[in-house]
Parts: sequence; C-alpha cells; structure tokens
Amino acid sequence: MRGFDVQLFDTERAADLIANRLGPRHQRAFERCYHPAMQSDYFRLCYVFLEGGCYLDADDVHSGKPIEHLFDDGRLKIQPLCYDTATDSMVPVEVFARPGAYAPSWIFYFNNDPLLAGPGHPIVERALANATAALEFPSSSELPDIQSTTGPGNLTRTIFELAQEHAETAPALLVLRDWEAVSTSRWPLSYRHDARNWRLSDRRAYEPQR
Repeated sequence: MRGFDVQLFDTERAADLIANRLGPRHQRAFERCYHPAMQSDYFRLCYVFLEGGCYLDADDVHSGKPIEHLFDDGRLKIQPLCYDTATDSMVPVEVFARPGAYAPSWIFYFNNDPLLAGPGHPIVERALANATAALEFPSSSELPDIQSTTGPGNLTRTIFELAQEHAETAPALLVLRDWEAVSTSRWPLSYRHDARNWRLSDRRAYEPQR
C-alpha cells in the first residue's frame, strides 16, 4: 500500500516484541491471553503504544475513501458503536449519534477497530495498563471476559476514566462517526462460525483446529 508499511506478526513474533520492548510483566500478560482475538486485542495496544500507527482487523475492506487526513496528527481515532439489547442488534451511527437520541436498552461503547494513534498516546497507555492489570489479577477463578479485559470494553472504560481525571483528554481523541463509509467488515468469513470467533469462545480456552 502506497505510503504505508504493513507489519505482520504471528504469536511468536508478537511475544518477542512485547518481551524486548515492554519487559517480562507485559510478556506474561500476553501469555495469559487465552484466545487469538484476545492476543490481538493486547498486542495492538502494545504496538500502537510503542510505534503509533493504524490497526485494522484483517477482514476490514477499504472503500477507497481518502484516509490520509487521519494521520495528520497524533490523536487517537476510534469508532463509536451502540448495541440495542432489546432487539439484539447494532444501532446505526446516524441514529444513535443524533442530538438527544437515547433508549434505555442502548449500550454505548468504543470499538478497538480501527485503532489509530501516535506513539505513546496517553489513552492507549492507560488501556494497556488496565488490560495488563486485569490479566495479572483476574476477579474470579474463571478465565476473564475478553471484551472487558482487553477489548472494546477495556478501551471504553479507560476513556471515561481519563475523561473524569483530566480535562485535556477530549482534545486527544477524535471519534470517527463516518468510519463505515471508509471501511466495512466482510462478515461471511468462516472463522465467525466456530471457536475462532471470540464471541463463541468467551471464557473458554482456545484449542486450534487440526
């Protein structure tokens, strides 16, 4: 891709980078990520914190819309999402982002795909610290929940924590309300229907298919 370096990491390369750049504490946290999606969650925080850049899921497809402006500054760029528990479906951004829009059954959160930021971003740094601590000290004997430990739930909680502590958090963040015009996911991919899908394997150790 013109103007971009594409970095590919398998589990071993990811573990090596974490160990060499962040140390044994983060390496142990990564080793406690029991599902590939959880490893991806944790590693993207590590890499973007260290190097900055853009993380996208492998099934994201670019629409062709210009994205160069997203790299003009070091702000964290993320996508807002809203889930409706009453209908068990996502609420379109053009609906939930309207001023005054609200329903008691709506759950608002930020996605961790895409994740764009400059190196050392304070929100990414805190999200990584929160994920590391949660992996070190799980709240129960069960395997920890993926979303709240390393995924969008962790990122969302981190943003609200920092917003309560520091007034300057908002200027460091850009919420991408039009991200679906830039990129869409190809949901029919086969992994979404088996144990490779974290939603179907949450709190259960992952065993690769043979």
